[in-house]
Amino acid sequence: MIAQHDLESHYCILLVENDPGCRKLAESILSHLGFQCITAQNGAEALRFAQIAQIDLIITDITLPDGDGLQIAQSIRTLKKYGDLPLIFVTGLSDIESRMKATGITGVTAIQKPYRVAQFRQVVVKTLEHTPTEQEGLRS
Repeated sequence: MIAQHDLESHYCILLVENDPGCRKLAESILSHLGFQCITAQNGAEALRFAQIAQIDLIITDITLPDGDGLQIAQSIRTLKKYGDLPLIFVTGLSDIESRMKATGITGVTAIQKPYRVAQFRQVVVKTLEHTPTEQEGLRS
């Protein structure tokens, strides 16, 4: 289990959300939990940040102004260092599960918008508890 003190500066989350209100809320929750958070408003920013930063988790909206969040996530996962990167999709779409299956994306969790704060926290922490980073010991 991840202790609160282990969260501080050990995990970096890339948050991709074009809606300013949703982005601000999610960033606030993540910061309160002690995570480092990099925010991107669109897919192009997300790809750029993924290339220059060390990301432990991506939380992305499905519908972005410059592309589909599923496609953006697949593009990031093609980078050698991110082959098994955990993903959380946040969406207002009701058919997200079928879309993920159709694209063949694995290791993904989806949260329906509007999401509950407690659910959001729980999903993020649970996802990180099951990442190779956690199992192998935290990065220094």
